[in-house]
Amino acid sequence: MNVQMHRAVTDLTLSTVEAVPACQELWRVEAAFRSLKDVLELRSVWHRTPERVQGHVLVATLALAIDRVLQRKLAAAGLDWLSTQAAWDALETVSLVESESPGGQRKAGVCVNSEHGSEAYQVL
Repeated sequence: MNVQMHRAVTDLTLSTVEAVPACQELWRVEAAFRSLKDVLELRSVWHRTPERVQGHVLVATLALAIDRVLQRKLAAAGLDWLSTQAAWDALETVSLVESESPGGQRKAGVCVNSEHGSEAYQVL
């Protein structure tokens, strides 16, 4: 949590004009973590050592950052109508297909088995 968001939820002397933007950002971050917990199938933190808790939070934070990068890339490609959740679901259908000819020449390609998989794949 950045300092501004922390201050917005703990400092009772802030004006509404100062607190509302920070609370809105905090809401967006919390919503993103909730959706990513579903995507990554993250469980509640039940670790016993501080290092394990920090590792768990680091993975969740990195996932949030990657999700935000995908969101920005989708918007830049004109695909802002495609949610990141739908893009991640579509990317799960993308697979690498490798083949070898009788002469020993190897080829590789990408196989997409969903409606929006190719769009999400091209964005990345």
